[in-house]
Amino acid sequence: MSEAGATPKDQEEFVKQAQASGMEITEPDKAGHLLLIDLDDGNMATFSKRLKMLDELEPILSVVYKSSKTKGHKHALVTMKSRHDFEKRQMLELMLGSDPCRAIHNLRHHRNGSKYEEILSSPKGQWADFAFKDEPKQKPKPRGDEYDF
Repeated sequence: MSEAGATPKDQEEFVKQAQASGMEITEPDKAGHLLLIDLDDGNMATFSKRLKMLDELEPILSVVYKSSKTKGHKHALVTMKSRHDFEKRQMLELMLGSDPCRAIHNLRHHRNGSKYEEILSSPKGQWADFAFKDEPKQKPKPRGDEYDF
């Protein structure tokens, strides 16, 4: 069956097959803080810029990432300070550059009542921290000669 007519049962079968082939399945947390990002272009500089912009409006607590099974693609998990429902998570994911086709499939699975309305299927392994925030600039320690007396 093509993805266009995918049913909840198809999504459950996909998850079983992915796990059987050694893939790690990541789902959003129940509280609604976690965004699942599928960066098909793998452009981490653009992703970082978007994270900084979003963080000014919607505080971000942490970001981790790893390579997708597809060469050049990346997956990222963004933990937001605030809780967000399904629709807002999808909007935020798209704003950060996540694959729009994946968002359409997520919406289909959500509306069809799938057990897995949104997932990321990634190779097993560690997620790396992604530092997107600028480090605070530290003032140099006074040497004693910069004061006017």
